[in-house]
Amino acid sequence: MISGNNNMDEVRRVDRYIYTTINLLNHLMFGLTFSSFGPTYVDFKYLTSSDMSWVVGFLYKYLNRQLTLAILITIQSLATIFMPYSTQIWHLYLCIFLYGLGIGAWNNSNNVILIEMWQQASPSFLQFSQFIYGVGTILGPLIVGPYLSGEVKYVDRVAIGNGSYEHLVWNNTIIDEFESNRRSRITFPYLVGGLLQAIGPGLMFLMYFCRPYKYQAEADPCAGTGTDTERAPLLTASCIRKLALAIPKKTIILCVSLYLAFGIMSENMYMDFSTTYFQFSPLHLTANRAAEIFATMSIALSTGRGLSVFIAMKLRPQTMIAYQTCIVFMGYLYQYFGQYWSVGHLWASSLMICFGYSSIFICLFSFVGQYMEVTDRVGAVFIASYNSVYLFLPFFLGSYIEEWPNSFLYIEFGSLCAAIGALVVVLLAVRKVPNECLRL
Repeated sequence: MISGNNNMDEVRRVDRYIYTTINLLNHLMFGLTFSSFGPTYVDFKYLTSSDMSWVVGFLYKYLNRQLTLAILITIQSLATIFMPYSTQIWHLYLCIFLYGLGIGAWNNSNNVILIEMWQQASPSFLQFSQFIYGVGTILGPLIVGPYLSGEVKYVDRVAIGNGSYEHLVWNNTIIDEFESNRRSRITFPYLVGGLLQAIGPGLMFLMYFCRPYKYQAEADPCAGTGTDTERAPLLTASCIRKLALAIPKKTIILCVSLYLAFGIMSENMYMDFSTTYFQFSPLHLTANRAAEIFATMSIALSTGRGLSVFIAMKLRPQTMIAYQTCIVFMGYLYQYFGQYWSVGHLWASSLMICFGYSSIFICLFSFVGQYMEVTDRVGAVFIASYNSVYLFLPFFLGSYIEEWPNSFLYIEFGSLCAAIGALVVVLLAVRKVPNECLRL
C-alpha cells in the first residue's frame, strides 16, 4: 500500500499510523475553521459556499491524490486567512469558493483513504475521525467568540437622567473607524485558524517526498499472495462468484446516495437553521438562548461520535444506521410537540436529534465498504449527492421560516422519511449477501 519494500510489514504499519494522524489533524482543523464561520455571520453579513467534490473526486484518476489534497487544503488555509480582508462581497465569494475547493477535496478523500488503509478496522477509525471533527467544531467558536463585534445600532441620542437626552453625532469617519476595528478584531482568529489548518498539508507535502502514499487495489482478493493480510481477507473462488451475483452494487450506490441527499441534508440544515427556527418557534427564544442550545448540540454530536468509536467494534454499520435513524425520528416527533411545552423540552429534543445524527454519515461509508470498494469516484458520487438537495431547500425555507416556523420541521421530517425509505430498500437488497463474502 505504501511505496518501499513490500516485505516490511512493520514499516507499512508505521506509515499507516503516520498518515492516519495527518488525516485526523486535517479533520480537526477543518472542523475548527468551518465552525468559525457561523459566529461571524453578523460581521460578514452573510457567506456563501462552493462544492467541488464531484470534480475533484474524478480528477484523482489523473492526478496524484496526496499532492492534490495538499495543494487544495493549503489554498483553503490561505482563503481562511484572507477572508477578513474582504472589502466587497465578491472578495468574500472568492475566498469561500477557494475554501470550498478544500472542503470538496477533503470530504471526498478522507473517508476513502481511511477505508483503504484500515479495511476491517476502518469503522472505528472513521468514527474517531468524525469525533475529532466534532472537537474542532467546539474549538472554532471558542477561538473566534472573543473577537466578535456583532450587530451595532448607531442611536442618535442617549438618556442622561431626569427625562433629558444628549444627542449623539455620528459621521462617516467615526463609523469607518469602528468598521475598521471590526475587521482587525476578526483578522487574528482567522489567521490562527488558517495557520493551524496549514500544518496538515505541510506534513502531507513532507510525506509525499519522503514516504509517498500509494494504494493499489488487489485485482484478485482470493489469491492470498502478498503480506498485507490485515487489509485483504482471503476469499475462495466460489465466494467471488457469489459476490458477483449477490451484491447489487447499483442499488447500493443509488440508495446510499438518496440517503445522503435527504437524510444527511436534513442534518446539515438542522445545524445551520435550527437557531433561527428556535427564535421563531412558539417559545420565541432570544438569540442568546438559541445560541446556548446550539452550543450543547455540538457537544451532543461530538459525544455521540466518541461513543460510536467503541460501538462500531461490536455492531455492524447497518445496525448503527438503523438505531440512530430511529433516534432522530423520535427526536423530531418530540420536538414538534415539545416546542409548545417548555424550553427544556425543546432543548432535550435538540440534543436527542443531534445525538442520533452523530455518526450516520460515516456509517454509510462503512456500510458500502462491506460490499464493494469505496473508490474516489464512488466517494465523489456520494459527496455530490450529499450536497445536491441542500443547494435548493434553504432558499425555499428562507421564504417561510419567519411566517410559518413549523415549515422547518416539516421539511426536516419529510426528508428523513425519504431517507428511511431508501434505507429500507437497500437493506432488503443486501439481506441475501452471505456474511462470509463481506469485505470488512
